[in-house]
Amino acid sequence: DPYYIPQIDDAGGNVEQEFHPSSREVLNPVSAYLVTAALEGVIQRGTGEAAKGRVPGSKGGKTGTTDEYTNAWFVGFSPQIVCGVWVGNSEGTTTLGDDESGARAALPIWRRFMDVALEPERWRAVRDYPVPPNVVAVEIDHRNGKLASAFTPAEEVIYEFYVRGTEPRRATSFDDDFNLRIGSYRLMDKRVDVIFEDHPVVKPKDFYSPLR
Repeated sequence: DPYYIPQIDDAGGNVEQEFHPSSREVLNPVSAYLVTAALEGVIQRGTGEAAKGRVPGSKGGKTGTTDEYTNAWFVGFSPQIVCGVWVGNSEGTTTLGDDESGARAALPIWRRFMDVALEPERWRAVRDYPVPPNVVAVEIDHRNGKLASAFTPAEEVIYEFYVRGTEPRRATSFDDDFNLRIGSYRLMDKRVDVIFEDHPVVKPKDFYSPLR
């Protein structure tokens, strides 16, 4: 249940009264942790990377953008506080502008708010979520989701969390790494038709005399 006033202090800073929400478990702790870890990954290395801010500790969140950039969101959280930012208009028909995505329009507002909100020491006491039993952290190759190996570049190694027994079993091989390295290079991203007849450097067809 929500509550509005968490604490009442007297003039000397002594706590007169504290209020705590009543709570009950509505989601399995393991499932909750795995979703939390995934949303933390959005900030660590995804579309919400700019949300890290100056205050240390765990943060997770997700960007959101509608078609034509008419609405932008960033909804994020830390162990202490949840905050959602929406940028748009009530009709939802006016564009915010090209590339005004959730990461660009809403996330900077969220970051500025969270930097201030998390500054008091009482909010900074809890910085990480406890890992439930039966959850394991595994080194993963960020490029393909397989286990990291000697063929995985150091900058591509990340930690992912799994229910024990569901983690990947196959590691990145030499062939995997080779294919991943050349996969991002294409000889031609799209077809380009070039008309040479009217180019000043190209001579007209009748310029060349037939071979004898």
